[in-house]
Amino acid sequence: GANNMVAQWAGNQDRGFTVFNLTGVIQTSPLNLAGSASAAIATSISFIGTTTEDNCWFVDSWRLTNTDLGTVGANQTQRSNYLAGAGAGDFKAASSTEGPITPAGAGTMSWTSPANDQNLVIAAFIPAAEVAAGATAGWRSLMGVGL
Repeated sequence: GANNMVAQWAGNQDRGFTVFNLTGVIQTSPLNLAGSASAAIATSISFIGTTTEDNCWFVDSWRLTNTDLGTVGANQTQRSNYLAGAGAGDFKAASSTEGPITPAGAGTMSWTSPANDQNLVIAAFIPAAEVAAGATAGWRSLMGVGL
């Protein structure tokens, strides 16, 4: 269909991805910021980003090289949390949102977990002018994170 989102990669790779399908994002240049963080043998990971537009929404995709549960950061809403496998070398992946960030400024996306390797990717999207503050911004975004 017109709104299909497809992720493809070659080979046997440990990868997780998150699809957010949201409406109401400005269409011309929807991305206000993007970033990533990695942490080796750590109990937490975070990314602090500063938006330049009012009412932006952060989304993230998190991956832990372990099968333990992670805990989403303050002010974030967990959207997914899944386990890929159940043995050594398998991983946990999850996602969350935070917003709207008003006024424009700093926002933090973070996760805590038992010590292990972690990766985090984030993006902040700008809502269309007619989307009221507090309404769930709409987005079409495919985010992936892996080691």
